[in-house]
Amino acid sequence: MKTHFFKKMLLMAVIAPLLTMVAYLATAQTPDEVAVEFTLKQQWDKPDHPLQVSPIVVVDQYAIAGWVQGERGGRALLRRSHHGWEVFMCGGDDLTKPHVLTQSGLDSVSADTLTQHLKQAEQSLTPETRKQFSIFGGVMPVNVDHSHMH
Repeated sequence: MKTHFFKKMLLMAVIAPLLTMVAYLATAQTPDEVAVEFTLKQQWDKPDHPLQVSPIVVVDQYAIAGWVQGERGGRALLRRSHHGWEVFMCGGDDLTKPHVLTQSGLDSVSADTLTQHLKQAEQSLTPETRKQFSIFGGVMPVNVDHSHMH
């Protein structure tokens, strides 16, 4: 009886950390996602208005990140340069449309793939969060030296 108990305990001791690791890996961000989040927070995060960034989708040299800050929200379009990730456009639902992305300089394959991945990633969000992304009307080019999110 003691042998059975110890085998069961040993099995639990081995399986529990593995399950924790699998759960972590399923939610872990890629290095690009971490860098995109850092870029957005570095520009617009404020102690009294924290910036929440999610989801983040990356395709080749481009990324789209949803953001919420207080009652406001939107999406940011970023591109990777030799300086790292840079925000070059903010918007709402327009940034989910491939033709808007191609007009902004993305090739059609990247624009299509990015918007498909974004649609999939946003499905796991609450309807309220998705609605906040729509608050930012139209699209606005971003000069990285100027803040526009409050």
